[in-house]
Amino acid sequence: MKTSLNTLREFKEYIKNTLETNYSNGVMERNNNTCKLIKRVAFGFRNFKNFKARIMIIINIFRNVKE
Repeated sequence: MKTSLNTLREFKEYIKNTLETNYSNGVMERNNNTCKLIKRVAFGFRNFKNFKARIMIIINIFRNVKE
């Protein structure tokens, strides 16, 4: 218990800052996790362009441009 209280005291300023602001890195963490998952499952693509396209499609960044 003593170690936990010392840790809270040490990071008190950062904890307060986290609770006062509404910033979150959840979206970025999700994107990183998705990329790592695709990389693990795919065993490699022929080129980076295909790998990037797969990521963009899965995280809904890809927009089909009508010509």
